[in-house]
Amino acid sequence: MSRKAMMRKGGALAIRCTGSSIHKSAVRVFRSHSTQAASAGAPPSGRDESADGQAPPQVRTVEGPVNLFVFRLETFDPELPLVMRNSHQLPAMTKWFRRHDTGHYMFTPHLTKHSQTIFPYELTDPDSGSGATGRQSPSSAAPPSHSPYRFPSPSPLRDTLTEFRSWLVNHSNERYLPLMALIAALTEPTAEPEEFQQFYGPLGLLARACEFNHRNAILSMKTTRTAGMPPLPPPLFLQGLYIAQSRLDSLPAPLGEDLPTPGLVRNAGRGDIYDSSVWLGLEPTYTPLHRDPNPNLFCQMVGAKQVRLLPPAPGEELYAHVRRQLGEPGGSSRFRGPEMMGGAERAALDAAVWGEDRDHHPDMQQAVLRPGDSMFIPKGWWHSIRSTGTGVLNASVNWWFR
Repeated sequence: MSRKAMMRKGGALAIRCTGSSIHKSAVRVFRSHSTQAASAGAPPSGRDESADGQAPPQVRTVEGPVNLFVFRLETFDPELPLVMRNSHQLPAMTKWFRRHDTGHYMFTPHLTKHSQTIFPYELTDPDSGSGATGRQSPSSAAPPSHSPYRFPSPSPLRDTLTEFRSWLVNHSNERYLPLMALIAALTEPTAEPEEFQQFYGPLGLLARACEFNHRNAILSMKTTRTAGMPPLPPPLFLQGLYIAQSRLDSLPAPLGEDLPTPGLVRNAGRGDIYDSSVWLGLEPTYTPLHRDPNPNLFCQMVGAKQVRLLPPAPGEELYAHVRRQLGEPGGSSRFRGPEMMGGAERAALDAAVWGEDRDHHPDMQQAVLRPGDSMFIPKGWWHSIRSTGTGVLNASVNWWFR
């Protein structure tokens, strides 16, 4: 059954079942908002389209919180994606972050009180490929504690990390000595290039990285260029540092309270929550093409993200095609694997979803999420997510449920 046929069937069923003018009105309003908002949403930055300049059609979109009955009937039960604009105001959005004139975000005292809390990090060299920094899919695998923490030398990322460490030495007290040691380990040269790393570190690492980028943005704004001077180099920003897939139930209690479970997660299905994660990182961030074994409610808190989706069958076909091109057997895309974060597989998946190859997938849809927006991604739908800024904080949270 086509998507439009499902919509017509779901809408008719909603009216027959209720016999209520209130519910009939809810269905009409839902459809009206879907039509009006279908084309809403500019991309997060200039990289808004595929390489040929054409973007896929927009995911069905509504404005504001949705009626639960209509959501079940027209979205959850038929397993169709949906973008909900301005649909949440999670307390973390205002309690954790403060935006400055530079466009960069800093952590609030409420969040920095937990600077010593340990989180799982990823670090990706943005110059090594598409800028991938993690796949948003539930996994029981934790970042290995024995990661080598090394990137090749020379590299822009290593140079930035070295500058970041020097700044820490000059602008920190002895409380930050372990952090400086961690940065020193990350900048050690290695014989083999490693464009993707996983490690554990304190929340203070990301907090100080945000300060470093904000400070460099201020210096760039204050620097004046006189006539005859060569163009000034761009500001030095740390990028690709990502607290990825940190479980909400492992957060300190005061922070967990700032991310209450949305009503749709509690009430749309059986109320079973299989996992939930917070994602905090410095752009660009990137999520390779994958599918989730459970429905996913994804909420954007800071910055913007682009999402591209495919229904289960076309997505499976595309993923298998990429694997065959690489000479690899089937494999599962439901779990995090380092091979998806770098190298040939990341490049091939990126080209298939975001490059010129995208024209071969007429079923593909796109959405752009901004702070306050949420998106329902049905079980089995293939999706890739990216943000395309430079060194600015991006924050999201999601729940997998049934």
